[in-house]
Amino acid sequence: MKECLLADRIGEIRIFISLFQEAIMYHLEKDKRYEGIFIGLEFSILFFLISFLVNLVIKGTLWFVFSSALRFAFGVWILIVARKVYGKTVKDIINFRGSKVALFAGIGFIVYFFYYLFAACLGVKAVTGLSAGLLFAQIFLQQLTTGFYEELNFRFLMVEGYFYGEKNLRNKLFYCLLNFVIFGAIHLIGGNIASFFATGAIGFVFAVMYIKSRNILIPMIFHFVYDIMANLMGYAEWRNTKVFETVNYFFIWVFVAMVIFSFLILIKKGEKEVDYSTSMADII
Repeated sequence: MKECLLADRIGEIRIFISLFQEAIMYHLEKDKRYEGIFIGLEFSILFFLISFLVNLVIKGTLWFVFSSALRFAFGVWILIVARKVYGKTVKDIINFRGSKVALFAGIGFIVYFFYYLFAACLGVKAVTGLSAGLLFAQIFLQQLTTGFYEELNFRFLMVEGYFYGEKNLRNKLFYCLLNFVIFGAIHLIGGNIASFFATGAIGFVFAVMYIKSRNILIPMIFHFVYDIMANLMGYAEWRNTKVFETVNYFFIWVFVAMVIFSFLILIKKGEKEVDYSTSMADII
């Protein structure tokens, strides 16, 4: 019975992939300013459909292994599509160029993350229910591949179009705010309105980092490390102390400060369009 269900799911997935390939071919000759957005949305929909269908059959640790493999495969697929759409190789996309600028643009996120870590150290009493298999498959492998796939899809594909149009404040706001909405909306699946704003804001911050630096590697690393923490907290038992309650009270304000800092970095106007692969002096 389980084998029949799996065979049915595979047949449905093949149909979706075939339709998706046709959609990609349709977009290849379109406007590079916006095509990445449409292709990224199509990748997101296909990823969700495959995940949903397979998760009906596979559960537990095996599911996280499959999910990780799927994320990696989609990331590689995006790199292949990027060659056709933008003429970019893997080395053009994933490298250390502009990393100093990306780190500067991400200072708000770095402060927020260490505050999150500090709060967790104060509040977590124990981590329970986490087997060695889940630790590797869910906490490490899935989050590593999530950073790889989601940054390529939501930041590279959906924000790269900025560099093919007028590099003005209006377009910066358009791509970053659109990233906020799309990334937040994707995480409404299985989440709530708080998930929309929280993940949308993180998407906005990472989009600012990419626009300022054109570096996708640093957002990938930040995404990976942050998701490890976020997923570990799902297995945490918490202690309620006055110190932790005080620190937790200011958590939202640190988060808001991160977004405001990123916004200020985004709207900072230079004398000319910057070669973002140079140095921090370009944006200071």
